[in-house]
Amino acid sequence: MRLVTAPPVYDPGGNVAFVSDLATEDYLTSLMNEASKQGAVLMVVGAKPGSPQEVELADTGFTMASEWYRTQLPLASPPPALALRPLRVDDLPGVAEIAQACRLQYAHYQPVFWRVHPNAVENHTAFLKTQLARTDACALACVDSEDRLSGYVFVDHRGIDDFGVHEPTLWKTVGKALLDGAAAWMGAQSLSEITVVCGHKDRPKRAMLQATGLYCCDGWWTLPLMG
Repeated sequence: MRLVTAPPVYDPGGNVAFVSDLATEDYLTSLMNEASKQGAVLMVVGAKPGSPQEVELADTGFTMASEWYRTQLPLASPPPALALRPLRVDDLPGVAEIAQACRLQYAHYQPVFWRVHPNAVENHTAFLKTQLARTDACALACVDSEDRLSGYVFVDHRGIDDFGVHEPTLWKTVGKALLDGAAAWMGAQSLSEITVVCGHKDRPKRAMLQATGLYCCDGWWTLPLMG
């Protein structure tokens, strides 16, 4: 177990106790007590789908917050059906708008884990500017006929974390095209698999990932700690 701070777009109210994988010999109650003693306000535990640890977490009051999807490259799908281009600095206001709408929706699913930081838009925009300057990552945009942003994706050797579309119905088209584009970039870097994070109740995004052949390889379960 380790204490971590939330990304600057979220504000759970303090430090988070993170357990990457709950081994069978671990005592969950003991971990929770230790996390509270260390001042954590939230506990997050990783567990494999269908594992006994998932049952223990659910029985203890934990709920699923996010899932990680993975598959081998190349994807078993055709090239992007929609035109993609590199993401530009002038796209960032649109990216910030899409990302903030997603964060607010996720906050309904998990009000503590996904609680939005008051300065989330400004913090995210500043972070994205640094990402655009990277030479070891790729940022793609999907735009409409008038060059208006429909979706975006940031990908590096670890996989995809920052990924959004203008509205949920676009996941099966715009989202799919962006995923294909990100996978093509990863394949060109001689990477063998792709990993994507998805909010547990983000059904349109999850449906697109599953339809493309990705499977859930890990889940993050969360529980607020009362101290």
